[in-house]
Amino acid sequence: MSSAHASRIPAALLSLMLLLGVASAAPVHAQVEGGGEILSDFGEAPTLRPGADFEVGPETPVVGMATTPDGDGLWLVGEGGTIFRFGSASFLGSTSGDTLDEPIVGMAASPTGDGYWLVASDGGIFTFGDADYHGSTGNMSLNEPIVGMAASPTGDGYWLVASDGGIFTFGDADYQGSAADGRLGSAEAVAVAPHPRSGGYWVAAGAGTGEADDGPLRYEPDPGHVALTFDDGPDPTWTPQVLDVLAEAGVEATFFVVGEAVEDHPGLTAAIVEQGHSVQNHSQTHADLTTLSPIGIEWELQHANDAIMDAGGTRSACYRPPYGAYDSSVSQVAENLELEPILWDRDTRDWTAPGVATIVDRATRATSGDIVLLHDGSGNRRQTVEALPSIIDNLLAQGYEFQRLCVPAGPTTGDAESTS
Repeated sequence: MSSAHASRIPAALLSLMLLLGVASAAPVHAQVEGGGEILSDFGEAPTLRPGADFEVGPETPVVGMATTPDGDGLWLVGEGGTIFRFGSASFLGSTSGDTLDEPIVGMAASPTGDGYWLVASDGGIFTFGDADYHGSTGNMSLNEPIVGMAASPTGDGYWLVASDGGIFTFGDADYQGSAADGRLGSAEAVAVAPHPRSGGYWVAAGAGTGEADDGPLRYEPDPGHVALTFDDGPDPTWTPQVLDVLAEAGVEATFFVVGEAVEDHPGLTAAIVEQGHSVQNHSQTHADLTTLSPIGIEWELQHANDAIMDAGGTRSACYRPPYGAYDSSVSQVAENLELEPILWDRDTRDWTAPGVATIVDRATRATSGDIVLLHDGSGNRRQTVEALPSIIDNLLAQGYEFQRLCVPAGPTTGDAESTS
């Protein structure tokens, strides 16, 4: 065999597998002149011999591994879906030879050892043997690629993990949380592995870039602060006027935008971002999410996310359900999409055009840590624009500062000294 090199299984993935007893073997070593070991065993893991059909080369880097229940066999999978079997593991099928839209990034075995799943980087699932299909993210627009999967202890579900640590659940694999909350810092997730009894799981991360971690996100104002939020934009008439008032006062705010409006006015969305404000998800069409199926809810939230990203925004960390309406179905879909719900404490009801003085009065009743609801779209917002300078001045006079939501905690804006 001529000199060839096979990719290593990521070190963090391997360490996690060995720690959990998920794997019975060590990393894939590079092939060298004269032959080299493709699989090494440690501790009580048995030495496993490859099947007669085993062959590996530079075109088949190994990206995942799974074991039989008794530990007497295992499979490796290449990024093209080629299966390499060792010991008692049976060949049950592969995607080798198929034209794949995205490369294979991982695999998991069924509890019986008579089946396995392969997962591609878009979350597409391929099933073999007795491994049943429970769903995939293959038809979703993902912010980050899938990097691995794990089967639930029963085999009636599985988890997928994205590179940012986000978790997607299918079948009886319950959502227990994710690492997409900033805890990975500059590192990327590389694997997920199940706890064999509890229904929990671990997420492993690879080496980071060395960049500073911005820290956890802010979902509510700190003590002594107030958050101004604007819904239903961007609007070509009113959003620029709101931005002008905020810029003159040196105040940053949070805009919950509607995907359709973002698509109609991408330049306005970019302007909101460039001015330093937080741009978050208010659904694609401003639908009452509680009236929709889970697929419909996902469509509304994911399409709005995509619109924001396409317009130059960053990935949304939060959503505000239209009309403040949400239920368990909405919450579950939003969790799967890694979106935190944000409502409000002070509703100015400016959309009813109650008068400038009334809007100012309602907004300035805010107290420490409150979120104020205003609107910059979906109607005539002249009264809101006229009320905004007085709202800012009044709250500053009360000693409050202003904070954006759904962004890493950092400097506040609207300090009376810094805006004088």
